[in-house]
Amino acid sequence: MNKIIKKAVATVMVMLLLFSCSETEEIKIKPDFTATLTIQNNDITLKGNFSRQLDGTMEYILTQPQNLSGMRYVFSENMYTIYFHNMERSGDIWQNSPVKIIFNAINVGINTPDISNTIMTENGKCVYYVEKGIIKKIEISKVVAVFE
Repeated sequence: MNKIIKKAVATVMVMLLLFSCSETEEIKIKPDFTATLTIQNNDITLKGNFSRQLDGTMEYILTQPQNLSGMRYVFSENMYTIYFHNMERSGDIWQNSPVKIIFNAINVGINTPDISNTIMTENGKCVYYVEKGIIKKIEISKVVAVFE
């Protein structure tokens, strides 16, 4: 009987420790920022200048690889547009585009403050690394984005 009471008390103590009321702060991402953004997806590495405005408009201008330098991705009013030289393509861009995946992950992170750094998105589990409201890194599926 004594052993049962000790086990019950120990179990209650462990449960209290696990579920104790600790103040957990939400992870909030600053909605407007600029950064040098490197996106790695399998064997593809894209690098360029990224910006996001308060209204949700995002722009990513590639500087590397050299053959894509100057390509510009813009997300505005729920529409994606790609500009390259004198060409422009609007509408839904490729579902598996690493840029689209990261843009979506940024919007989900900003619009869904959480107490965890992990959120499920349409592209799978997304892990955010945030310091003082600024995104430093996003990992989602086979895509990794680093913000400097």
